[in-house]
Amino acid sequence: HGSGAEREPLGGRVSALDGVEKVLWDHYGLRGPFEVTALAAEGRNNSLVAFRSPGGAFVWKQGSSALAPVQQREFALLAWLAEQDLPFRMAAPLRTLAGAWGWEGGRGLNVLLPLLPGERLPETADAWHALGTALNALHAALARFPLEGAPRLLDWAKLERLHPRVSDPLALSFEQPDLWGDEATLHSWRLAFGEMLWRVRDAYAALPRQVVHGDFNSVNVLFGGGGVSAVLDFEFACPGPRLLDVATALSEVLVRPEPEWALAQAFLRGYGQLTLQERAALPAALLLRQAAVGVWGLGLALESFQI
Repeated sequence: HGSGAEREPLGGRVSALDGVEKVLWDHYGLRGPFEVTALAAEGRNNSLVAFRSPGGAFVWKQGSSALAPVQQREFALLAWLAEQDLPFRMAAPLRTLAGAWGWEGGRGLNVLLPLLPGERLPETADAWHALGTALNALHAALARFPLEGAPRLLDWAKLERLHPRVSDPLALSFEQPDLWGDEATLHSWRLAFGEMLWRVRDAYAALPRQVVHGDFNSVNVLFGGGGVSAVLDFEFACPGPRLLDVATALSEVLVRPEPEWALAQAFLRGYGQLTLQERAALPAALLLRQAAVGVWGLGLALESFQI
């Protein structure tokens, strides 16, 4: 995870590391003073606190208990990737003095990550070309990792298994249409969802599988020295076609009121040539990515409001 320019003394945010000082000493041999600092890349599914100490700069990551098995497999993948010849770094968790990847407490599994240098990816053609180049290198490495070792053993094309609260997205749209806001939005969603289903069953389903990042976009990388300096957050890594990651990145700049075609083109040039099968399946992958994000969001909404 990336550093930021701002710092504040620990006393300014006592709750951020409250009660953790002793744990940091017991598990990692780290002593204060600790100084909370800003992050260039903020987590969306975990609580992150970055801090500096005489022993180095780190990120304390707290995950939910439900994610603990997923995180353990994520850490194993990160440790493996750290040994590969890649042009960027990964925020692999640090082992405790006892050799564990973290400690249980609070919300669930707690880990300590290195605070990696870098900033947010700028929206320039050169930066998005570098993003595509980084993904190509990552895919080449992940192709050698066993499918059964992926953090999540799910298939994004099987949307009924993506979130336990949304087993049938289409049926849910009839049972609780208010979740979509208004009738026009709901109608457009059903049309797009239906198109996505038949497209996914065709060219997309025939694509070869490997381990992929699962959430590859500008939020989950750091930029520095003219290129991608780190790739973060492999929590959603899973078996799938590499096109899923390509579509995830492209969706960020194309699913906008005014699509950024220049950034999308730069990204694809950096990534390299897609196969004929991948080019044919790209519309399906783009639709699937949006549908999957929607299903996951619906599931979180149902959990949050206990509907």
